[in-house]
Amino acid sequence: MALSSRLGQKIMFLWWTLSPASLLAVGNLLQKIGLSQADRISHGQGLKKLVAKVLQSWHWWLGIALSAVATILYYGALAQFNMSLVQPMMALNPVLTALGGWLFLKEYLDKRTALAIIFTVMGIGFSSALQNEQAGYENPLNLGIFVALVLGLMAFLRFKVQTFELRKALIGGLGFGLSSVLIKSLSEYLKNPDIVVSALISNWAFMLKAFLYVLTYLLGFAYTQMGMTKGRALFIVPLSAALGMLIPSLAGIIAYNEPAGIAKVFALAMVTLGSLLFVRSEHVKT
Repeated sequence: MALSSRLGQKIMFLWWTLSPASLLAVGNLLQKIGLSQADRISHGQGLKKLVAKVLQSWHWWLGIALSAVATILYYGALAQFNMSLVQPMMALNPVLTALGGWLFLKEYLDKRTALAIIFTVMGIGFSSALQNEQAGYENPLNLGIFVALVLGLMAFLRFKVQTFELRKALIGGLGFGLSSVLIKSLSEYLKNPDIVVSALISNWAFMLKAFLYVLTYLLGFAYTQMGMTKGRALFIVPLSAALGMLIPSLAGIIAYNEPAGIAKVFALAMVTLGSLLFVRSEHVKT
């Protein structure tokens, strides 16, 4: 019975984590196709024309829809499992995005990318084996300090990084990563079966976290979308995904007191290294 229960938990963990990662990859590719087509058609005609063409693209809308479904599933995984376990599994997103960029968008794929896939898959394998670890718990002070530091880093990068692709990918990744940390914290309030909506609205900590979640998610979305209008999927997606994975993983250990054994550190290192190996030197300047 115990073995059957553990197997069931393992299957649920894999479903809740690999499903959103796969959907995000497909969504990324479709958005990239739509954005690239819109940029070619509206080249030199201004931002308003570009936005109009993007909104007319069914590729972009379908990509957005798939990404929305993936995000809901991803948030469900965050609510049930430790962040430092969920995040490495999401690294399947850049793996599939890179393969899709090579197959369908004719983007370059070489031995370095193959090595990146190997490292990432190794990290995913190690992370999936750690699924039964003890659940973490939130440390409000550490969480507040962590959020403030990441927001400060985003502001610094906005004004100090000049290259187009790099700035968009870094801020986009940090925004998505921090929004995941905040939604994890918000989900703790909603787990209470006796929760009252009016009590949440009057709770300043809840409302502040909700505001920061919306802000960081919108920043992550806006910067990655802007980056993919002129940048490459093989640069924007892997780098932003690496940060989007690393930020919640660190927050899980620092702000949620999640276990940080050697196996987990190894899994995070493999996934981070693999994600970074996908990244190519930027070529689009402001």
